[in-house]
Amino acid sequence: MKTFNSRLSAKIRQKKSHLCVGLDMNPEGLGSPGTTLDALKAHAFKVIDATQDLVAAFKPNLAFLNDGEVPDLNG
Repeated sequence: MKTFNSRLSAKIRQKKSHLCVGLDMNPEGLGSPGTTLDALKAHAFKVIDATQDLVAAFKPNLAFLNDGEVPDLNG
């Protein structure tokens, strides 16, 4: 099994890029503090689809989901 670092290094060579896109799952970033988890996931996948040929990695920032702002996640 390949390590994370070896897979990342291979992706950097393949893409000729060190770019990492942060996926900030912030409901306020979508213009609606009461947005759902499904809407945030859909937005994240749009970002991934639009940039996947340019970047070596994606980094989700889940801190926004731990503050009680997303009803689907926080019950």
